[in-house]
Order: sequence, then structure tokens, then C-alpha cells
Amino acid sequence: MKKTFLWLILIVLSIKVAHAQTGWINYKLDNKLSVKFPVTPRYINKNTLFAMATDSSAYIVTIVDLKESDGLDSAGLVSQAGTQMFADSLRSSMLSSMAGYILSEITVGKWKSFISYNLNGGNISQEITLETFMVLLGTKLYGLSTILRTGKPNNFKNYYFSSLTLN
Repeated sequence: MKKTFLWLILIVLSIKVAHAQTGWINYKLDNKLSVKFPVTPRYINKNTLFAMATDSSAYIVTIVDLKESDGLDSAGLVSQAGTQMFADSLRSSMLSSMAGYILSEITVGKWKSFISYNLNGGNISQEITLETFMVLLGTKLYGLSTILRTGKPNNFKNYYFSSLTLN
């Protein structure tokens, strides 16, 4: 029994060491959140960071200030953000700017007591799959996405999403 328990501990430790040795870079998004990227990300516009891993999977963070973009203040968001209707409007907004993409239904959840959203999808003609996790802090919506070729496993997707931390 003790040997079995010792082996289990060694396996768990080796898994943690393997994750610790991925070489991912902790990147501070702003004064609220940080996330890890496989390489140093670059801005592709003022609201979007992009990093491409060696396996050709892409890791993207988009930050949208809903007060600036839609005139929604934090008081107005509190009453709306947790509703399916608000989540569906986020999905519709995404679809309108993503020609050729199909997106799943969006689900509302919680991340560290903040409202969060999950959805996935892809672009069939480009053979791309997409997974997105969003969290709302104040008036800012932080969207973390992974993009990769359809059928290709994304071994670090969960690591990427779970690396999101409060500053």
C-alpha cells in the first residue's frame, strides 16, 4: 500500500514538473489579469494579443471595454451580464465579425466569482477549430481563444485557459 501511494505521489509530481517545464511566459494583460503564452505574444491591434506555438496552435487574448464599445457601465452590466440573452448577444456580435465561422451555443458560468462565458466553433472551409473562454471584470470583457487545424489535438488548451490569474 505504501509503495502504491509513493508511486502515485511520484507520478503526480512528475506531471506537475512537466507542466512547470513547458517554458510558457507569464504575461500581464493589465492591472487586473495575467495569462501564460507559449511564446511572447504580439499585438495584432490595440485590443488583441496573438502567440503562435511550435505546433501551429494559436493563442489569442482580446480585451473589449464594453463601456467604450457599447456604452455599458458596470451598473448596467451587473443586471444583464449573467443572462442568457446577454450571452447570446455576445455570440451574435462575434459571429457578425467572423465570416465563415460557425459557433456553438454560448454558456454562462462563473470564474472566481466573476461572470464567464464558453463557446467553441470553427471555420469548415479553412479547417480551423476555435475554443473561447471569456470573463467579465468591471466593464472589460477578456476573451481567451485557441485556434488550431481541425482534427489536430491541442495539448495545452487547458493549461492556457487555467493559467488565467488575477493580479
